[in-house]
Amino acid sequence: MALDLGTIVTAVEVVQKAIEMCKRVEDLPDQMKALGRRMELQKTVLLQVESFVKEYSKGVDPILEAGQQQDLMRIIGNVKENADKVYELFEREKENILSREYNLQFKFKLPARIWFALVENQPEKIKGVMEDINHDREELSHYLQIIEKDRDKSPGPSKQNQQPPLPPPSASKALELVVPVQNNAKKRRPSPSPSPLPLRQDYKILFVDPRNQARSIVAQSLLLLLGGLTEATSNSSVPWRIAKVHSAGFFVSHKSTLTSVISGLSYSHKSYKMGPFPGNELPNPIALASVFDNKCYPYPFKSTIQTQMTKHHSVGLTEKAFKNYDYIIVFTNREHDNMVRLKDALIQSGKVSAREKGGKGRVLHLGTYIPQRNGKPKEILNVPSKLDEATGKQTESRGDWNKKAGEIKTALKVFLKDEMGWVMPCNTNGHAAQGGKKEGESENGKE
Repeated sequence: MALDLGTIVTAVEVVQKAIEMCKRVEDLPDQMKALGRRMELQKTVLLQVESFVKEYSKGVDPILEAGQQQDLMRIIGNVKENADKVYELFEREKENILSREYNLQFKFKLPARIWFALVENQPEKIKGVMEDINHDREELSHYLQIIEKDRDKSPGPSKQNQQPPLPPPSASKALELVVPVQNNAKKRRPSPSPSPLPLRQDYKILFVDPRNQARSIVAQSLLLLLGGLTEATSNSSVPWRIAKVHSAGFFVSHKSTLTSVISGLSYSHKSYKMGPFPGNELPNPIALASVFDNKCYPYPFKSTIQTQMTKHHSVGLTEKAFKNYDYIIVFTNREHDNMVRLKDALIQSGKVSAREKGGKGRVLHLGTYIPQRNGKPKEILNVPSKLDEATGKQTESRGDWNKKAGEIKTALKVFLKDEMGWVMPCNTNGHAAQGGKKEGESENGKE
């Protein structure tokens, strides 16, 4: 399914209608102001997608694979669906309709703050719509990173009129957002600010590569080490917010419940299909050595994590991956395309919801967190084997894996900062704690 500009334009129009309807309502409760604000942010991101597609008369085929295009259109469909809900909600307030289902309509006009508190307008219901809107915006934003769209340079609203982007919702305390109030609106005393919600500390991360023996193992190990470092450093200003870190192999059969689904996927290219691999194998020892065989992280937790990862056996995927994990992280565009194709297949079969509760199952390309001069995501490829002239066998270089580990670590740090507001732990002298190397350094020194 190629990207359809007409569908994107329609989604923009529906979002704009919802925003305009929101602005007509006076004396909105804070939650509804936040809902309107989120719609404005949704429009800003959607306009960037629209402008990108307009720039390419042949679409974005060279950048997004077919599976990614299909997934992006699914997200845009979700955006339109949510915009319709918001529009209908504000329209009912305007018409004083309490319930269409039960044909309830007041003969006199209720204040907006009272109307939005009644029956079908419970705060929990509105909160659910807001979470869906936020989830869709995050997924659209990630695609903008993949299609090398610089948000600051993208067409759309002028900079002076453009709404500033939200910080990652998980990275800061709960924010009460507001939409501009009409000049003729009656001013009222602002309601007390709500108490900030505690930061989530139960995030679950799943790293996926084809065989679950190398890059996914390195990424899992490094994230566990960064977590150990953060928790071991008492003066870290932000708590460690990840509860579980796991890894799996896309084409691994061991413990997988999706082998037949993965085998039957319609891949964008024949070369994208691999395996299946039996799995239940130990990690690549050279890849593991690049993480643990060094002087970084001189804390007791390092040996515990090393023991844990050394004993890891490669496993496959189950549909629970999209239900249980907040982020499913892959390393290349091909792997991202494969993963979103799998997600779509599971949605079509009813095994997975298009919007899992709590925004679970977001598929991320880790390379989008590594800055590139050309704006494209970094392809974090597996280390290639080379012929060892001494033995006559194909082997991998420890030096190459040191660089690859440094590359993955750099991306993970940016991911943590962008998505969770993570701050590099410091020692008592204010310097980066041992193990928290500066960006661009490998595990054994500068690259």
